[in-house]
Amino acid sequence: MMRITHWLVLVVAAFAAVSSCADPAQELCNYWNSHDFRSLDSFDDIDAAQEKFYGYVGLLNEVPEDVATAQMTAFMDSAAKNEVAYMLWAEWFRACLHYMDSPYRNEALFEVFVDKALSDRILDDYELDYFSEMKSLFGKNKPGSLPEELRLADRSGKEYSLSDFRGMETLLVFLDADCPSCLDMLRENASSPGSGDCLRLAVLVNGSPMHIDNISARLPEEVLSEWTLLWCPDGMKEAARLYDLSYLPFRITLASDGRIVKSYH
Repeated sequence: MMRITHWLVLVVAAFAAVSSCADPAQELCNYWNSHDFRSLDSFDDIDAAQEKFYGYVGLLNEVPEDVATAQMTAFMDSAAKNEVAYMLWAEWFRACLHYMDSPYRNEALFEVFVDKALSDRILDDYELDYFSEMKSLFGKNKPGSLPEELRLADRSGKEYSLSDFRGMETLLVFLDADCPSCLDMLRENASSPGSGDCLRLAVLVNGSPMHIDNISARLPEEVLSEWTLLWCPDGMKEAARLYDLSYLPFRITLASDGRIVKSYH
């Protein structure tokens, strides 16, 4: 009798432990119900609002895609009642779901967000044009595919295509010669841990051989020696037609067979 009783106690305890673990979808629902996202007035300050928002996006990433889509749609419908809040949430959704450095990156959910933002038409024309252009690029340069070919040239005028560089892992960076963060990225990625024999290609999308000289004059030799500097003779318009250059620098990592591993801003 004692053994049976002891067994029942263990079963009940185990059931209670499992029941106490919140289902991710229910946790998401509880989080939604405990915060009023329709206005910034419900938060102490902008930092508090951002912290709560990031917590919400973190939960979105833990639930099935259909649940996350429904929840995010409800979120944006609620925020639509306050234009200022909507614009802020939209910017944070983009940063969380799209930027590679974000721990909440989720491209599938980001595509849903873009479709919703375009249909709501609350953002200004500049933002709507940006998202419309981005939507047209979703099907391009996906992981596992070969990148779009683009005519490239070095300082001497010798021309290349991306396929000419296949054979080793590659970090491909598109940059603007007058973009300080682009130069910082070249410095930071000149010899990143674990990079091994990675080939590094830096492509000026709106420059010329003269701009390669300008970059060379602004970077130390130990950084320059790690990069192959190229430029795009067809210009920014053609490059932006093939790649998401809405923000620079734009990076693509390629496997040794030339296929895309990931792409990110």
